[in-house]
Amino acid sequence: MGDGVPFLGVAALTVVGLVWLAGYLYGLYWLAYRLGEKFRSRRWPWAAYAIVVAGVTVLSSFTVWIPADPFTRFFIGLVVFVAHAHPLLVGIWVANERARREDHKVWHARTEAWLSDWERTPKD
Repeated sequence: MGDGVPFLGVAALTVVGLVWLAGYLYGLYWLAYRLGEKFRSRRWPWAAYAIVVAGVTVLSSFTVWIPADPFTRFFIGLVVFVAHAHPLLVGIWVANERARREDHKVWHARTEAWLSDWERTPKD
């Protein structure tokens, strides 16, 4: 009968940890989305992705100091890289894509206005 208590405690701790992890990852996404909106580059959009990948690579390289076998260190480094790079890159991509679509709508409206002005016959 006493074996169920540690299982429930571990399950509760896992649920709480996953909720905190989801909140942290959403915070990374939100931060990258806001930064992507504010500092959008139409000329070099890939530069933001390169900066994020470089920063996350430096962050995940610190897993070399974990006292474990090399496979475990590699796996933890990979998890750290993916867990940080994915929400950041998706946030920047979503901000760029939304801004690109807005630019396209503005371009389309300006083109339609220009064409309607051009198609109007001049009054004599």
